[in-house]
Amino acid sequence: MSNWQIKLTGDQFDLEDLPCWFSDPALRVIEQEGRYYLTSSDFDAMEDPSAIWTHAHVLLERMQGAAKLYRTNFQQVGLGVMISGFQGCRHSLVHIAERIVFRDKASGVVTINGKEIPEIYPHKDWATLAQHDEAVARALRLWGNGPMDWVNLYRMFEVVESDVGGQMYQAGWVTKKEIGRFTGTANSMKAIGDDARHAKPNLQPPSKPVTLEEARELIAHLVREWLASKLPSP
Repeated sequence: MSNWQIKLTGDQFDLEDLPCWFSDPALRVIEQEGRYYLTSSDFDAMEDPSAIWTHAHVLLERMQGAAKLYRTNFQQVGLGVMISGFQGCRHSLVHIAERIVFRDKASGVVTINGKEIPEIYPHKDWATLAQHDEAVARALRLWGNGPMDWVNLYRMFEVVESDVGGQMYQAGWVTKKEIGRFTGTANSMKAIGDDARHAKPNLQPPSKPVTLEEARELIAHLVREWLASKLPSP
């Protein structure tokens, strides 16, 4: 474990899942006496605390994007105090924490034929993929930083499209009709007003535009399927 740790801030509801979800040496969350810390083996090669802080932000973006894709009600967490195990020094840093009061969380165990089966957490591997795949890194950044409005959703779609092209249709992740409704809605002022990607008033919307919530579900599904395709078969 690295001697550098950065305290995570946010709601206990979200923080308590992170050690289970992220345990790779390069992106790891640990719990100590009810507090949660981000650490990474990457920190060991860095002597400048500012370089560690910068890299921690990159890791936070990946972690947050993966967590939000996996659990839609996951809320923002932030970086707080940076601690060195060698020097015992502490640097106070600005953080942002968003809270929500009432949220539900699925159990981490499922039961099949009376046998308890631990839940599989694919988002652990999504964050690991981002270390070597810039398209994945960008997708997690976009999803983690939000907001998930029409512009950002379209960017997410373009990340996947640029990476795999028509494979998304051939593999059955989405249909051309679904994407056509999404892109037609996202581009049309007549459909969604000033939230549209284009300001041209003559762009006709699809006969049945999608709602923003439907668009979020569609693109989240597409991104999850794309990420799954990059992982080894179980």
